[in-house]
Order: sequence, then structure tokens, then C-alpha cells
Amino acid sequence: MGRRGHNSGLTISTPDTTSVRCIPFVGTSRPAEFEPCIKRGFAFYRNHFFREDGAVRYFHDRDYPVDIHCVAQSIITLLALRNLDPGNVPLARSVFRWAMKYMWDDRASFPIRSFRSYTNQISYMRWAQAWMLLAMSTFLCESDMTVIHPRTHDSTAFVQAC
Repeated sequence: MGRRGHNSGLTISTPDTTSVRCIPFVGTSRPAEFEPCIKRGFAFYRNHFFREDGAVRYFHDRDYPVDIHCVAQSIITLLALRNLDPGNVPLARSVFRWAMKYMWDDRASFPIRSFRSYTNQISYMRWAQAWMLLAMSTFLCESDMTVIHPRTHDSTAFVQAC
């Protein structure tokens, strides 16, 4: 679990603050001592940070706030650890669909954070847009999905392909 119980997808994806990803070591040749820790941490993450409808929790025990950076990181983490649970790719797809339905706005961007009573509509390039672009790109590359109209600039083609 992350500091103060917040979404720990990035913590699972990185062994320390240097942001060196440890995910490639899952399922490959590496010291076996890490396997139980990764599995246990991921099981907690998967069981506590996702709602039934695909929404991602910021805190393990609360539904709000919804943070788009956590949403993006969860898609990346689920795909990186897809070998630990056969439900990871469908869950990543569910998270993506939820984000497109509830977080994608009329300005063609993702707001940074949604609270129970309001949404912070600031479109941060670094923490919102870039991370969701990475998540969508990762999802597209890591899944067996193909987009029917790859030349379109309409995001609905990607959403419909999911």
C-alpha cells in the first residue's frame, strides 16, 4: 500500500523513488525472493483499489477523489502484471471504458481529479494528459486489439474498438 493508503500502482511498478521499473522482472528470470512480495502487494492492490464499475480508487478504503493519474497508472500496472491474473486485461479495459465515460470531457481532455461534489477541470499536461496518453498507448500495444480506423483523429474509434 502506498503512503497514507493512496493508490499504489506506481509503487508496485517501481522498487524505489528512482522510478526504475521492476515489472519486467515479474515472470522472468530473477531472484525468486521477490515473487511472493509482488504477488501479495498486487493482490491487495487489485482487491482494494478497483470498484465493480471499473473506477479506480485513490485511497484503498474510499471512492473519492478519483485521480486521472491513478487511473492511467492502474491501466499500465494491470497490463504489466497480466501474467499474475487472467482478469487483468479485462479489468484494464473496464478502467479505460470508465475513464472515457466519466472523466473525458467536452474539451477533449481529462480533468486531473474528481471529488464527490465537484471536479477539478484543470487540464494538466504532465499529470493528466500525458499519463492517459501513455496508458492508452500501452493498452493498444499490449492488448490484441486493433483499431478499425487508425487514421482518424476521432477518439471514438479507439473507444469503440475496446
